[in-house]
Amino acid sequence: MENTNEKIANLRVQVSEKCTEREKSIIELYWKFDSLEFLSTAKNIMKTFEISQNQLNGLISSCGLLLFSIPCGSCTKSDDMKVSSRSDFKSILNQAPFTTSSNSTYKCSFCISKEQEEAHLKNVQEQKKINQNLEKGIEAKNWQHLTNFQKGMLQNCFKMTFLELKKHYRNILSQDKWMLFIESLEVLESHNLLSLQRDSNKKEIMNYNYLDKLPSFKDEISIKKEATKSSFEIDAQTNELKFKLITNKDQNYPDSPAHSGTIIFNQEIVIMPEVEYVYGLWKRANGNLYLTMMPIENFELLPANIKFSEKSIRLQNNIASYLKETSKKI
Repeated sequence: MENTNEKIANLRVQVSEKCTEREKSIIELYWKFDSLEFLSTAKNIMKTFEISQNQLNGLISSCGLLLFSIPCGSCTKSDDMKVSSRSDFKSILNQAPFTTSSNSTYKCSFCISKEQEEAHLKNVQEQKKINQNLEKGIEAKNWQHLTNFQKGMLQNCFKMTFLELKKHYRNILSQDKWMLFIESLEVLESHNLLSLQRDSNKKEIMNYNYLDKLPSFKDEISIKKEATKSSFEIDAQTNELKFKLITNKDQNYPDSPAHSGTIIFNQEIVIMPEVEYVYGLWKRANGNLYLTMMPIENFELLPANIKFSEKSIRLQNNIASYLKETSKKI
């Protein structure tokens, strides 16, 4: 077969000696092309020689392989290729724009291996530099410059994967405060306590790393106990809701609420979806009400006192004890 494209070398069809003349004709027609365009469709070949698709595929793969070489665009070497179908041939051609420029951009296996080795060495050097910076961060005890929130996040990095960390802070931070999560990770990186892995395109944080010995300093990376109203303590949260509902004295309309007012909570309250809660509502003096709500799972550690028929006996005992004790305090 004549080579019609100088960017493909040694183009030839390897026909088995066991083939009949008819089979040789089928193979030659199958691989016949001009300017890398096949002259006959597989459908026409099957119709002309009255054979099925399976018969055609079997004949080509066993008796009529296409051999060729692709010169490397980066060095003087070539890669020898062997294909048993047109789709495989086109797939290889699509790896490099042979027909769009005078110089092939195809890279041979030798050049690819060399580039991979160079990239590996570059990554090793970059990681070595990162580790040196992380060592400096530990030596300088840079955690002393962190806020309580940042210290809490660093502590959580020691015991959570990145996905777990994101989920944890999604449950704590509101959407308008989510940048606090990103900014805190970047602060930890700037203090050489973490190294962040980012997506090469979007620059989105994908993971984090730290030196293995950093968690051994977790006692020094402690959260200060003092707090102000403007500070955000990592542990300043609860999953229990307790507050008084004040009687609305201005019920001028039939649809006016019986109880209304404003309230300021002194800590963050986390209410989770798909979690079963127990609640209680008590009447207080002057028509006021007192509402409490907490997850049922919180009762698992409470002692049992009274038996009920609903749910598990132990759980109902814990709920009853809790409601009774709460009633005494409000």
